Amino acid sequence: MIYDTLKLVHVLAVILWFGGGVMLTLVAGRASRTSLAALAPVARIGAGLGSFFGAVSGVAFLTGVGMVLATDGPAWEWGSTFIVIGVVVFLASSVLGSRFIGPRYAVLADAAESHDEHATAAARSAVVVVTMIDLTLLTIAVASMVYRWGA
Repeated sequence: MIYDTLKLVHVLAVILWFGGGVMLTLVAGRASRTSLAALAPVARIGAGLGSFFGAVSGVAFLTGVGMVLATDGPAWEWGSTFIVIGVVVFLASSVLGSRFIGPRYAVLADAAESHDEHATAAARSAVVVVTMIDLTLLTIAVASMVYRWGA
């Protein structure tokens, strides 16, 4: 019962983590095609979502650890490929989000608010590249969990 509850919370946290990143990317992309005035508040929101992404990714990580430690579920090993991938992606995504994505959204918001089209385009490109790397890593982690690579 504990394992199943942890798994449910883990999956819900990953949905929020991944889905939040996808939704923010889509909304920011739509806003950037509208106007700098439309993009600025969306980018400012993106810059401020670090606590949300930190919380949901942290819940996903902690429930993942809990599932490995749970005695009423499958006997997972820390060295299983899918568990190693999950830990590595959590760490990589944490660094990408806190050191690159959030700060780049802040730069994007500043550029859009100052109506600097050149700086906005450069910041938007940086946000897109790093976000795509992050979402690709998360997709790999999800696939590794679904197919339990190395279990």
